[in-house]
Formats: sequence, C-alpha cells, structure tokens
Amino acid sequence: MNKDIKEMYEQAKYPAALVDANSYILWANSAARETYPELFRRDGLRKLARFSDERTLISRLVRNGIGATLRPRQIGYTNLQLTFTPLPDTGKEMLLTVSADKKYAPCSAGFGAGIVACAAPAVRDAVAQVCDNIDLARGSDAENARKALNRALSCCSELVSTVDHMEMFAKLSSGGTPDFTVCDTAEYFSGLMDGVSRMLKTPRLTYNVKGGERLVIDHELMGRALLMLIANALEHGDGEISVNVTADEGELLMSVSNGLKYDGAPSQDDVVKPYFSFTEDAAGNDRIGIGLTVVDLAAKAHGGSIEVSSKEGEFEVSVRVPSSRTDKAPDAVMRTEQQYIADRFSPISVEMEKYRRNGEM
Repeated sequence: MNKDIKEMYEQAKYPAALVDANSYILWANSAARETYPELFRRDGLRKLARFSDERTLISRLVRNGIGATLRPRQIGYTNLQLTFTPLPDTGKEMLLTVSADKKYAPCSAGFGAGIVACAAPAVRDAVAQVCDNIDLARGSDAENARKALNRALSCCSELVSTVDHMEMFAKLSSGGTPDFTVCDTAEYFSGLMDGVSRMLKTPRLTYNVKGGERLVIDHELMGRALLMLIANALEHGDGEISVNVTADEGELLMSVSNGLKYDGAPSQDDVVKPYFSFTEDAAGNDRIGIGLTVVDLAAKAHGGSIEVSSKEGEFEVSVRVPSSRTDKAPDAVMRTEQQYIADRFSPISVEMEKYRRNGEM
C-alpha cells in the first residue's frame, strides 16, 4: 500500500481510492466512503464493472500503468466517471478518482476515452512491424526487399486505419454531428465500390448500387461506414461477400452479407461494441474491433439505424439513414475508381490495403 498517496488524499473533498490489478479497491478516502459507500466497499468496483471485458480493461490499466478516464457500462448506464492515474509503483496499484459527469449523455459506445487504452497495443504492434520490415528491406535482395516494403506499407495502412477509427469513434461518441453534403448518392457509392472491386480483385465480391436521388447525408462518413462493413466481412466471413446500396425514397440503405466462417450466429449485442478481444496472440498483442460500433454511431448520428442478422449460415449488416432536410449542404467530392486507387491514403486504401496485400506476403 502506498502510504504517501493514502495520507495525501485522505482528506480530499472528492472521492479517491487505490485499486489493484484485480479491480479490487484497497483503500478509499472519507469522501469516497460517504458519497459512494456501495461503490467503495472491497468488491464495489468489481460489481459496478459487471461485464468481464470491463474488469479486464481495469486490470490492464493498472498492470500496464496506463492512465484513462472511462465510464463502466451497466444496465441503464451510469453517470459516474472513473479516472485512473498511474502511481510510481506501477503494476501493483493505481489511484482511482470518481466524479459525476454533468455533461454525460447515454450512448451505445459506453467507455468513451477508455478506448485509447484498448488501442495502444494495436498501434504499438503496427509501428514495430513497419520499422522491422523497413530494416529487413535494407539488408535483402531486390525481391525480398519488395515484399518487406509491401508488408511495411500494409502495416502503415493498418496504423492509419486504427487512428482513423479512434478519431471517428471519439467524435461520434461525444456527440459530433455529420458533415452533410449533397450529390447523386448512387453515383458516389458506385465510384467507391468500383475502386474496392479493382483493389481486391476477387470474383467473390459482388455489388449492386442503384437509385437516382440526390441525398443530403454525410457521404464521406457513410462511405467509410460501408468500407468498414466490407472489411468486417473480409475479416470474419468465408470469402463470399454481397454488397447492396440503394439511394431512393429519401434514404440511404446499405447492406453487406457474407457467409459465416465459424459455427454459431453472433447477435447484434455481440458485435456492436467497442471492446478489444479477450485473447492475446503469442506476442501478447490484443486488437481493438470498433468498426461496427463506428458504423452504428454514424447511423445514429443521422437519425438512422443498424440491424444485424444471422440466418442459415449467413451474416448480414444493414444500415438505413434518412436524407437530411438541410438545403445548403455543399456538393460532395466525386471521385473515380482510378483516383481512389492512385491515392494510397484514400479511404479505400486505408480500409482495404491489408486484405489486398495478404496474398503477397
């Protein structure tokens, strides 16, 4: 027990405590015991963090000395904001302070800023692989150097993708609003899908884009949402992917379906959440998976919805968003498939690069 920390915060007017890597509170000051008596019992924090993924996150924060602010997710949500601050003796305990979030607004994203701690291993791993492959390319013959640089490029795309997802998640989960634009929506998504098809070069991806309305939506954001749905199908499906986009009757409807790679039918609650995986690979790297959560937030920001269904070995995600009534939305930037492919930092490259490169590594 860190006695200096205990003495320093004993008379603080706000709730403070020491928490260990098992999500147990070792000590709580007077303000904590008076304000939140149930929370600051020995197992109070573990009871508040009702789900195993939350307890796992708290454990990793303490064990790895990572500071973060988060809200535990429970039925009905909570307006408590928990801030973890690393102490000099990392790996044993951490300072926990608690406050009521006056600006709190419930949303399905749950953790808020805590996602940064989840993403850290993915960012760290991608950076390490970029450096390793560049070093490998320097000492290799031409063919192996080309392969190493391709791997480095793929890792760069994955890094940009992770950071982009975090940025979108942060904006949308904190109440950010869409940047509405107007154009021939079907033409916009046709160019996007043509670029995807050309990059992936697989006959197992089929798509159909139709409609003739000029919808007022955030075209760039919903384009990214569609790419995330396709990336999710590539990651978890059996290879067969069907994409349908319709811009008609004052709304955008997007659906992506794929065959299931594994037995069992995941529910919407299983896949639409911003938490990292519960397992680690041999190198100790865990991954975040917030693509469908960002899609869900993007749809809701438009006043739309997302629906996940599994039936007869097929997994499908459908997104429906209405056109806004905004009359002064600027024209969306229309891009051709050639422009998408030529720009390595286009949304298509960011989301699809690692899938295109898989066959070359």
